[in-house]
Amino acid sequence: MQVQYFSNKKPSDSVVGLALLRTTIGRTQWELANLLECSLPTIRAIEQKKLALSGKLAQKLANETGVSISWLLDGDATRPPMDANEVLITEESFERHQVNLVRRRTQLPPGERTDRILATQFRNMTSILVSAECKGNQDLVGYKIGEALEKLKRQFGFDKELAPKPVSQGGKMLLHGGKQDLQLAMKDLSSRRRVLALHGKGSTRTKSKQTSDRIKR
Repeated sequence: MQVQYFSNKKPSDSVVGLALLRTTIGRTQWELANLLECSLPTIRAIEQKKLALSGKLAQKLANETGVSISWLLDGDATRPPMDANEVLITEESFERHQVNLVRRRTQLPPGERTDRILATQFRNMTSILVSAECKGNQDLVGYKIGEALEKLKRQFGFDKELAPKPVSQGGKMLLHGGKQDLQLAMKDLSSRRRVLALHGKGSTRTKSKQTSDRIKR
């Protein structure tokens, strides 16, 4: 990658297309570096105009964000980020692009994609909670997870049949919990999919019985 220095500009004055794109899609420098599989110093150097944006990295940016390569290489920060069809790039369009990339790369039926998401995010939450437990912060993390999930419920809705069911214990209303409830939740998911498939609702009608049986086990 070619390095190009600009002695007549201070880093704080440097606003280039990469920084504009990054802030438009709502990502930090670290998140963008992770997305592009490059180092954080590389992103910082490009945004500070200490490092030229290479064609290879521009192509990677286009693939991962949907932005037009010509917009990137033009470097005109007065123009908002555009895709190849001259449509404005937004945080929402970026997220849709990411979803489409996952679908193309995994090429799994809808139900199996859901299974993979469940498994991945369960592991993510488990690793976070275990780390928080070591510091005595698991309740705070649980609260933050709940807040994030409430936001997602408002945005996408939720299946009431699969929602946690409160139970009575000693005159108090509690929610199920523990490993046993996790197993019950997976069985409920399998049963719910069969019901939805029977009524031809949503993408579950394309779900194979084999996958449902695998979840049940």
